[in-house]
Amino acid sequence: MEKECLRILLRGVQPIIVCLARGLDGMRLPAEWKKPLVGKRLLILSQFPAAARRVTKDLATDRNRLVAALADDVVFAHVARGGHLDELRQLVADWQAPHRVLG
Repeated sequence: MEKECLRILLRGVQPIIVCLARGLDGMRLPAEWKKPLVGKRLLILSQFPAAARRVTKDLATDRNRLVAALADDVVFAHVARGGHLDELRQLVADWQAPHRVLG
């Protein structure tokens, strides 16, 4: 679902930030990202060192926490009770940050 949403957003004109759950070194830039990147409306971020070459559950969890902490409003498309996103949803609720669950 995330890839499809990004694909739709890349067709528009709004700025986009992609946060990786791995280091930036060795990343292959998808072809559809090149034009928005050159046009300065796509920013690719990573909080991880170059040695973090593969996405892991822990890296993804840390990335999701960072993104939630930086967001003005957190929207969860779907949260399975007791799952990883439910833990993140609870963390965001504990922060008393604006958030909502759509499904």
